[in-house]
Amino acid sequence: MTSLYSGALSPEQVELAWVNSKASSASSTRPPSEIVWDAERPDVKPPWGDKISPVDRTLADYFVTAGLENLIAVLRAAVTETARANETLRIR
Repeated sequence: MTSLYSGALSPEQVELAWVNSKASSASSTRPPSEIVWDAERPDVKPPWGDKISPVDRTLADYFVTAGLENLIAVLRAAVTETARANETLRIR
């Protein structure tokens, strides 16, 4: 879903993102050691290597916002609310 990287999802794309967010729970069941840092070279490790915070128990915990909120939860909430309102989701 490359539109997400451009900063906006249309109402149709939001609906698809909402369905995908409900269907996919892989990030909350996989350990953070399974992170894929580079999609083109999946064997590449993050700059800090295998030093993972004990707070990060799953991949869903691995990504946080600047305010230390769980990024996946924030995105799911935004997608859910935007789908309910049938509006364009804008990300800044």
